[in-house]
Amino acid sequence: LIIMGRQSGKTGGIGLPIALTHCLIDPEPDRVPWSAHRLKTSDAAFDDVKIAIDGSAELSRRVKRITDGKGEEGVEFYGPKGGRGSTLEILARSEAAGRGLGGKSIFLDEWLFGTDGITGALLPILAARPNPRVYYLSGAAKRQSTHLRSLAARAATGNDPSLIAVIFAVP
Repeated sequence: LIIMGRQSGKTGGIGLPIALTHCLIDPEPDRVPWSAHRLKTSDAAFDDVKIAIDGSAELSRRVKRITDGKGEEGVEFYGPKGGRGSTLEILARSEAAGRGLGGKSIFLDEWLFGTDGITGALLPILAARPNPRVYYLSGAAKRQSTHLRSLAARAATGNDPSLIAVIFAVP
């Protein structure tokens, strides 16, 4: 759980580098879904990924294919030793988006807009995986951000070893 102020770098500076690392170093090829609350936001994340690829010769050498169709954005990588690698799939969230995807890690950007219905659509992706990981990235919770508030409350107790939270207070 990462909660930071708006426009403070949680997507491009923290979340996307973690997602790319999953794609690049995991020895088992996997699908790594990244979802945002709106198409505009997921498009911006995809642009950040393409900028990172364009700016790094090492990263670009690992790219097998970039898919740039609306609703089908993603980057397929070669594995750490060549061959088949992981795929970073970027989508806008809905209660249907994410059904049928696979992966042991999922990134949920702007989770302050997350709902129980969306959680129900996305989290089954992880059900059959050992040691699954969910990365929640968000600005401060809104009144209706019930799931984000419950995560923050769990983190505040310090009693849940399955939940790691980084909450940056804005001065």
